[in-house]
Amino acid sequence: MKKHLKLLSLLSLFVIAATTFFIFAKRPGEDKPETIMVRVQRFGLMDKSPVSIFYGENKIETSEFDPKALNKSVIGIIQRLNSEGYKVISHSESTGNFMQETWILTLK
Repeated sequence: MKKHLKLLSLLSLFVIAATTFFIFAKRPGEDKPETIMVRVQRFGLMDKSPVSIFYGENKIETSEFDPKALNKSVIGIIQRLNSEGYKVISHSESTGNFMQETWILTLK
């Protein structure tokens, strides 16, 4: 009888521990970054312009676009991020030797 009680208590402890683990455990691959930054640098009308998407934790996507398709491509990136659950909270432009645009997006 004591053996069954001990086995039953160990089984219930295992069930409680497994339930707690699945409720509170986070899977790193499924976590979305809270803030994303999209940066565009325009060097001229003839050169390709790099577009960088900073996801945090040293994860960066970089692409280059033809100047003629740049605006449409950047708007497409922003719309894709919007459909993934992000909203634009800031947009800035700066000029100097080249023009730089930055969008900051956060989870909705």
